[in-house]
Amino acid sequence: MVILGNSFGYFERAEEDALLLQQARLALREKGRLVLDLVDGDRLRTHFEPRSWEWIDDRLLVCRERLLAADGERLITREIMLDVEDGVVADRFYAERLYHRVAVERLLESVGFTAIRFQGAIELLSDRHGDLGMMARRHLVLACAAEVEDGVHPTQ
Repeated sequence: MVILGNSFGYFERAEEDALLLQQARLALREKGRLVLDLVDGDRLRTHFEPRSWEWIDDRLLVCRERLLAADGERLITREIMLDVEDGVVADRFYAERLYHRVAVERLLESVGFTAIRFQGAIELLSDRHGDLGMMARRHLVLACAAEVEDGVHPTQ
């Protein structure tokens, strides 16, 4: 099973992230594999750009304003998309939880994954020299679904 891109860490509460991983574990057979692609939370805490402007094409310009939450656990982003002729076409907020490596390991273990490995950081570059934001530095985390003992799942 693969959880890619910015599809992990967007829930309001960390417990909901845990539930997502628990459901992933339940969907896997014993010794099934999980690949989790997630933002490098430690790097973003110290290297995020508070504001960026990026031309998507000849007509669309995106402004992103970012703020680190007071507890340092989430990066909050306001993204405004402007069309040169039509003005504002989108104005949205989103936040992503910035997990520490140890927190990810504990979370995966708590829902029944073992053999957790970080495959090193992945550095991405934009061919347009644009703002990659949370996609710029990622981690691939590999984990194995724990064996079931006596028909009881580790999280039951």
